Amino acid sequence: METSFEEVLRDIEYRDYQDTHREIAPLRQAEDAVLLDTSEIGLEESVALLCDTIRGKLQISG
Repeated sequence: METSFEEVLRDIEYRDYQDTHREIAPLRQAEDAVLLDTSEIGLEESVALLCDTIRGKLQISG
């Protein structure tokens, strides 16, 4: 089955909208969750950011 990038993106955005706007148990980020945006960085930078964030939460130097 061939599908365009735009169609896949539209389907994902529609699904996400439905998940976050449903009446019962809408999908939401937990209040104490930490959001790490890794969309503009590579794997090594993502891992470093994750480790730094964990160290910060645990107050570990390193």
